[in-house]
Amino acid sequence: MAHFNPMFRRPRKRAAPATAVAVIAVIVTAVTACSSSGGNQSPANAPKNSVIEIGSEMPLTGQLLVVPQLEAGINAAVSAINAQGGLDGHPLKLVVCDTAYDPNQELSCMRTLISDKVSAIVAPLIVADTSGREYQLAGAANIPVVGSLGLTQVEYNSQGTFPLVGGIPSWVYGAVEHLIANGAKKIGYLGEATPASELIGQLVKAADKSAGITTTQVVNTDDTTSDPTFAIGAAKAIAGNPDGIVVTTNPQFVPKAVLALRHAGYTGAISTISSILSPAVIKALGSAGNGLLVTSDVALVSDTSNPAVAEFLAAMKKYQLSASIEELTIDGWGAVQLLAKVASGDVTAAEIMRSFENLKGTVGIGVMGSFAQPAKPPYLGDFPNIYNATVENGVLKDAVIVSDGKGFVNPFTRLADYVRK
Repeated sequence: MAHFNPMFRRPRKRAAPATAVAVIAVIVTAVTACSSSGGNQSPANAPKNSVIEIGSEMPLTGQLLVVPQLEAGINAAVSAINAQGGLDGHPLKLVVCDTAYDPNQELSCMRTLISDKVSAIVAPLIVADTSGREYQLAGAANIPVVGSLGLTQVEYNSQGTFPLVGGIPSWVYGAVEHLIANGAKKIGYLGEATPASELIGQLVKAADKSAGITTTQVVNTDDTTSDPTFAIGAAKAIAGNPDGIVVTTNPQFVPKAVLALRHAGYTGAISTISSILSPAVIKALGSAGNGLLVTSDVALVSDTSNPAVAEFLAAMKKYQLSASIEELTIDGWGAVQLLAKVASGDVTAAEIMRSFENLKGTVGIGVMGSFAQPAKPPYLGDFPNIYNATVENGVLKDAVIVSDGKGFVNPFTRLADYVRK
C-alpha cells in the first residue's frame, strides 16, 4: 500500500470517544524473555535482567495509512540495544498497538498501553485524532511520551510529551532558510486546500518575516475539483515573480505541483520537505526532481559519512532486512536511541519522566540533531516545547537526496541571522 504523509490528510469528522470495553488488537514483539512484572518495578526490586516494557501505537492495518517502516525502525533499535545488554542491564520489550488510523483506536490504544503499565511510550503516530486526549491521558498517568513525531501542534503543548524533532515548524523554517541560503529574496508557497497546507503557508510567511524576506503569493489550490493538474495554483504562485517557492502537498501530488510550476515558466528554486518525498514519489518525479531543495529533520540516508547513519543502516540490514528505509524508519530508531541515552539506568515510568524533565545539557542522537531543553523564549509561541529544532538540507540529484555537507542546522537562529547581517 502506498503511504502518505498524515499531515496532508483531508479533514475528517472525529469519531466519538471509544468506550472502555473497546477491543484493541495489540501486536507484541518480545525481543527477549518477558518478566511478569515488566518495567514498572521499583529500582530496589529490579534485578539487572528485569525487563523494561515500552509501548507504541501506530496504524499497521487499514486502507488509508500504514507505517510498518516506523515499527521496523523501533524494532531494530530495540534489538540492537538488547544485543548490547539492554539499558544498564535491563532488556527492552516492545508492545505495539495497531490504531488502524482510527481516532477511537488511537484513544483506546493509549488506554491499553497505560493499562499495561509501560515505562514509556515511544514514537507514537497519533494523527487521526488531533484533540490531544491521548497525550493528556499519558501525562495524567505519569508515563512519558518519548520521541513523538511532531506531526500535530498538540505534541508541543502537552506535559510529559517530548517530541523527537522540530516537526512541521522546523521543516517549514528549514525549507525557507534553504531557499535564502541559495540566493532567494522573494519567496512564495504552493500547497493544497487542507488545514495542514494552510498552517504551512502561514509558517512560510512567518519564516520570511523573521529573515526580513518578502513573501509573494501563498496559494492553497483545490486539487480535487477545480485544479487537478495544479496549473491554476502554479500560475497564481508565480504571479508575484518569486525567486524561491516552498511546495508541500499530499505526496501523491508533489510531481504534479513541481511540473505545473515548470510548465508555467517558473525557473527559480523549489524547496520542499523530506517527509513527503518517499522513494515512490522521487521515482515519479523523475528528471523533473533534479535540483529540488529538500529539508529533513532527520539525517539523510545518503549521508553515510555520518557514523550514526552507517550504524542505523547496518542495524536495519541485520534486524529488519525487508523494511523500507524512509524518514519514519529513522524516526523510530532515533526515538529509542533517545530513550536509551536520556534514561539509561531508569526502570520505571516515573524515573524516565524525571530524567527527561530534568535534562541538563544536550544529548546527541546522531541520526538527528541534539536534544535539549526548549529554548526560552520559545522559537514559536504556539510550539513551545521544541527540544530539537535542527534540520539537515540536501538536493535531489538523480533520485538521491544528497546532503549539502553542512550537517544539522537550526533554521530559526539562521533566519534571524539574516536580519542581523
